[in-house]
Amino acid sequence: MNANAPQQDIDCDLDDLCGFLQRAAQGDASNPPAGASPLARAAQALSARLTENQTGTVPGPAQDAATAYRQAAYRQAAAVTGHVRHLVRHAETAGGLQDHFLSEISQRANSLRDGLTDMVQEVETSTKSATQMQNAARSEIEQVAHTIQAELEALKSALQQKTDDTGKVLSAIADIGKGIRLLALNATIEASRAGEHGRGFAVVAEEVRGLSQVTMDHAEEATRLIDLAEANRAVQGVIENAEESLDRLSAAINQSLGNLQSRFQSMNAQQADIANNNQIIFEILESGQQAQQRAGHKLRWAGADLSHASELFSGAPEQADTQVGAFLSQTAVWADPSADMLARILAEGRIRVAVEPSFIGLSFRQQQDQPLEGLDVDYIRAFGRWLGVEVDLVEHPWDVLTELLYTGPDAGQPPADLVWSALPPDASYHGVAFSDTYTYLPFVLCRRKGDDQITSLASLEGRALGIINDPGAFIVLENAGVRWGDNATVPGGKVRLSNLIPYSDQSRIHDCLAEGTVDAFAVDLPIYYWACQDAASPWHGKIEILPDQFPDVLYYYSVAAKAQPDAYRLLTKVNEFVAWFKGSDERQGIEERWQGKAYAGTTTYRDEPGNLMGAPDLAGLYHDACARHGIDPEAALS
Repeated sequence: MNANAPQQDIDCDLDDLCGFLQRAAQGDASNPPAGASPLARAAQALSARLTENQTGTVPGPAQDAATAYRQAAYRQAAAVTGHVRHLVRHAETAGGLQDHFLSEISQRANSLRDGLTDMVQEVETSTKSATQMQNAARSEIEQVAHTIQAELEALKSALQQKTDDTGKVLSAIADIGKGIRLLALNATIEASRAGEHGRGFAVVAEEVRGLSQVTMDHAEEATRLIDLAEANRAVQGVIENAEESLDRLSAAINQSLGNLQSRFQSMNAQQADIANNNQIIFEILESGQQAQQRAGHKLRWAGADLSHASELFSGAPEQADTQVGAFLSQTAVWADPSADMLARILAEGRIRVAVEPSFIGLSFRQQQDQPLEGLDVDYIRAFGRWLGVEVDLVEHPWDVLTELLYTGPDAGQPPADLVWSALPPDASYHGVAFSDTYTYLPFVLCRRKGDDQITSLASLEGRALGIINDPGAFIVLENAGVRWGDNATVPGGKVRLSNLIPYSDQSRIHDCLAEGTVDAFAVDLPIYYWACQDAASPWHGKIEILPDQFPDVLYYYSVAAKAQPDAYRLLTKVNEFVAWFKGSDERQGIEERWQGKAYAGTTTYRDEPGNLMGAPDLAGLYHDACARHGIDPEAALS
């Protein structure tokens, strides 16, 4: 995505162009912007034509006609330049949004780079740790094996000694057996002689006793020599030493494995952060591309209209007036100081109201082929019935709805009469006048269902937060102490986000939370109320609203009209309807259905900074315009 693409398309400074258009609308068409782009050349041609008409001199009646034409031409030029100025301003707004997205992408890219660096370091550390663990395990195993081998050699020697001793005992026992056999032979011989020499048995008996004693002595010696208790104790010692060494080895390995597991868990978390970064970057890139396309489209549109207008002004006076008038009518640019939007709406029996078609809970479709429904749609239809006209809902992206008050959705299409779509009054909406407040509501924080890690704003430290691309939402967060890249140095910060992602695509503001692109979403209550509470919602059971709102005051919505004289009576009618509808049962039912209950408040556009305009201001503009052009305001409206 190229941040400079819109600027390259026009090849002239937008501030210079807007300054020229402003001066031309006031009668000074000199000093057009330099450059060779179609937009710059169109401004230069218009300057040349208007300057020529201003300096030309023709005597007599022709001079009067030229003067009248010049006055009409400047009035028409003022309308054309105002129209182009709005288009250029809309492009600047889109460019500013694109800059914000690019800033967020830069922060995410830095975070991604840091995450990759940390992961590389973790891999290197883990590799070193694994090598150390391998070497330590090898050394420990070798030491244990050496110890066991030495102890087994000692045991082997001890057992060999036992074996030799056992052989000696067995040899002695064998000798005893031989002696006993001889005694037995002698006893036999002596027995045969018993009759004659009985005394010989005494000698034999004595020898047998002596031999018996010797046998007993040798038996005891054999018992002592053959005793393997000492060998058993040696074996047990070898086993215990081996077990102790192996336990030490196991503990060392477990500790090393634990360290590796911690590092792998850290790497997994870093991988998750990287994946999250990528997801957010892709989300921001898509929004940035939409902003870039919008800026380029508006600038090309401005160039084409300005070029066409300059060609029309180049024609003969009697033709230019008619042709320019037709062009202004086609583009729905206000040029007639006696025009009145309310009179036109009542005459046509139709009013065009701009809404966002994907604003869940406000103006949306539950099914693709169903009509729009929601809090704002119910209000709009009630206003249409009260005014006695049919309502045409003009569907357009929310963050550029106010642009429709001046230019229409596209070239050649009429603008909207009103914007009635969750609009909090703010000075960043250029050329807009606001109605009295028609509804109050809390600003809430939402999370994935059951995500106990998100309990308040404080728990968003280091996390990604989504919001609607609404100037009022930025202000609410900043006042609550939330800080992000663009306001990091503003005093009073309490919570620092990793990213703040403003969503212009309203169809994504529920999915991005349910899918985990953001950790939480800060939003107007009705936008999440139906989505969370109604069983028919595709997000039911997936996302939930935290019970406490975090601003001290209620959020509120107003209806918007263009800040031009012909809109003042229409905006006055809106205020009359709001006052009448406030106490009705129908209004109570609308509020209960779409946000749980009706909230009471007192804040209006008059309480906002920036001297915002309302119906009384438009009435002043109308009477001033009539006075400048010599028009009776009462006659013009009759």
